[in-house]
Amino acid sequence: MTAQEIAQKAIEAYKAAEAQKATAQRSTPAIIRGLNDNKTEQPSDVSDVKSRQLVFARMVRAAMVAKAVHGTMAPFACRQVVEAWQKEKKHVFNEYILEKAMTSDVLASGGAFVTTEVAEGIIELLQAATAVRGTTGVDIRTNTTGSLKIKRLDSGATANWIGEAQSITASALQTGYLELTAKKLGLFVPMSNDLIRRQDANIDVEILNSLKTTMAVAEDTAFLRGTGTVYQPLGIYGAIDQTNNVFSMTATPTVLTVTTDANKLMNAVQESNIPIINPVWYMRPKIKNYLQTLRDTNGYNLAFPEIAATGTWFGAEIRTTTSIPANLGAGTATEIYYGEASALIIADCLNMSVTQVDNVTYLDANNNAVYGSQTDESAVRIIHETDFALRHNTAFARLDGVTWA
Repeated sequence: MTAQEIAQKAIEAYKAAEAQKATAQRSTPAIIRGLNDNKTEQPSDVSDVKSRQLVFARMVRAAMVAKAVHGTMAPFACRQVVEAWQKEKKHVFNEYILEKAMTSDVLASGGAFVTTEVAEGIIELLQAATAVRGTTGVDIRTNTTGSLKIKRLDSGATANWIGEAQSITASALQTGYLELTAKKLGLFVPMSNDLIRRQDANIDVEILNSLKTTMAVAEDTAFLRGTGTVYQPLGIYGAIDQTNNVFSMTATPTVLTVTTDANKLMNAVQESNIPIINPVWYMRPKIKNYLQTLRDTNGYNLAFPEIAATGTWFGAEIRTTTSIPANLGAGTATEIYYGEASALIIADCLNMSVTQVDNVTYLDANNNAVYGSQTDESAVRIIHETDFALRHNTAFARLDGVTWA
């Protein structure tokens, strides 16, 4: 028999007993009255912790009395005890409490008296931190048409020292465009309308924020290592000068080799005449932690105390993210980047758009059509359009095969 059937039978038994109200009133066992000689504070709101504790204690007492009087803790017996208390106005239980306590199929063990409590909020999904967009100095532009062309000089003029009456050698400027085309990033999550109707508003906000974070991480990953296909931006990894600005880690990391490798990256950028205004490092958290705790050759002093003090290394901001892979090379290597943040261009065509689609039709993971009007489902759709580029391909350098840890 289900919990609902048990509850229904208990209610029917109670209604039948009401027809003999006077007799039931006179025959109320003394043990019930004896347990309630003293009036106590009445619970008023089951959302109040003290009230819930009071309700629990009284429902346990009701079960004990039902066992003593009727020989059972069955729902009808407990309800009769509670109703007797109600009539004597010793304890007050509103209908919510009665129904919650009296409609469980585990009532006989007393477990039904414990109402399941769901805490406010939701345990967040652990996701990678975003690094690129939040970097100080990044050039963020609006791309209203979906295609943004930025004029650039591909080669400059030439100046010559000349003598009296000599002609100045003519030189020509060569110009071009850096074009950014909107790439669309989308997220589509079907969900039960029951969930939408019944969950509290705080959880709604937290779930939405989690979905937006998922979008931000996907964007950040593309800004770092995007493939540059027709649908995805070209990230820093592929946009930099692969001949002159990519290096491999020096074997056996020490303070000396780490410093030498860092110097290679800084020289590659700065020797390309890139103006250094907002320099930045991108790396995994474990690399920053390694550098932060690395000690000098004597083992006493920190090699780079500025990392803990200011979050910078050689004067450049450190931004960490686990979106940079840690399984490269033989499976344990990662990579780090150094460059000038103002050379990073983000062209946003459409700010993140969030839409709820009612009674949605969609394809599931097995490519089968699902009709939300039949399954009572809606969906959350998030769309974001943007593109990414380097102002100059020498503005960043990369160190591969990093196993500092």
